[in-house]
Amino acid sequence: MIRANRSMRSLAKRLIVFDARENNSDGKRVPDPFQVCEKLRPQLTNLMGTDAFRALLGCALARASSEVPALHAVQVSAAGTLEVPEAIAAQIKADGFYAGRIAVVAQMFGLLTAFIGEHLTISLAREIWPKAGLEHWKLKKEDDHKTKK
Repeated sequence: MIRANRSMRSLAKRLIVFDARENNSDGKRVPDPFQVCEKLRPQLTNLMGTDAFRALLGCALARASSEVPALHAVQVSAAGTLEVPEAIAAQIKADGFYAGRIAVVAQMFGLLTAFIGEHLTISLAREIWPKAGLEHWKLKKEDDHKTKK
C-alpha cells in the first residue's frame, strides 16, 4: 500500500473541511463527496488535457483504493469526474465517506507534487482556494514509501 504522507493528508483534510463549510454556508446545496477533485479538474484539464487529467485521477483513485477498499467501486468517467455507484452513495450519505475523500485528494496532491513540484502544486491550491489559509503552507519532506517497523 502506498499511503499519502502526512503533509498531503493534512492538506487534503484542510481543503475538504474548507469546501464543506463553504458549500453549507448557503444551506441549500448538498456537496459533491469529491468536490475538491471537481475544483481541480477545470484548472488541470486546461493545463494537461482531459485524458491526462483522467489518468492522474485514475492513478490517485487506484492508490487511494488500497487504503479505503470501498473506493474500488468508484470509477473515473470519460469527462474526468468520479462516478459513485448507488451502493457507495448510501455509505457516503451515512458517514460522509471522509476517509475515502481524504485518501483520493491526498493521493492527487501527492502525484501532482511528484510531477510538477511542491511550489506549483501549492500555488495551484492557493489559486483555487484563495480563502483556505494556504498563504504560508509548506509541504513537509517525507518519504511516501516509509513502512512502519
